[in-house]
Amino acid sequence: MRLPTALLLIFFLPSSAALAQGDTRITFLGRQLEKGRDPRARSQAALVLGQTEDPEAVTPLCGGLKDPSELVRAAVAKGLGALLEPKGLDCLQSVQGEADATVQAAVAESIK
Repeated sequence: MRLPTALLLIFFLPSSAALAQGDTRITFLGRQLEKGRDPRARSQAALVLGQTEDPEAVTPLCGGLKDPSELVRAAVAKGLGALLEPKGLDCLQSVQGEADATVQAAVAESIK
């Protein structure tokens, strides 16, 4: 009876580790987006968050739409568009009146 238990552990441990690693990655990237000093680094974090395919990335990305840098806000809009999450669409729609033309274009493209 020990063999099936050992097999179950072999199958479930790697997936648990992958989930923990994914969560850590989202947390790290979210922190970079929120607190990074360089707008280019924050922009890169936003783009990578958008490529994670993780719904948890919506929260830090939506917060990034308030970043003072137009570069970052445009990257956040692109990241939200890449995620294809309904909550992300809500965030994008809330900033459709963005003053900066580059950000406005990124928002419109991501909403499509």
